[in-house]
Amino acid sequence: MRTRIIHAIVMTLPAAAAALAATAAQNGRAETTNKAVVTLVANQHSVAVTRGFSLVQDEPASVAGGARGPTPTDYFMAARSRPA
Repeated sequence: MRTRIIHAIVMTLPAAAAALAATAAQNGRAETTNKAVVTLVANQHSVAVTRGFSLVQDEPASVAGGARGPTPTDYFMAARSRPA
């Protein structure tokens, strides 16, 4: 299997500043950094690794995917959802 890294994303999350107030007072910084490395496996199938967790994403066969995992939209909807 030939893979290549297609994205390496580093995000600063200002919303985390409140949770890090004590640390911020010590080092003068109020931010956190998350990193995700995404590897394209085949066609639309990719694997992201962040904080030691692997997330598989793929598209349905109807749009050139292999249906090996949730779509990026599925992940977005799950992240924005609230329990009933």
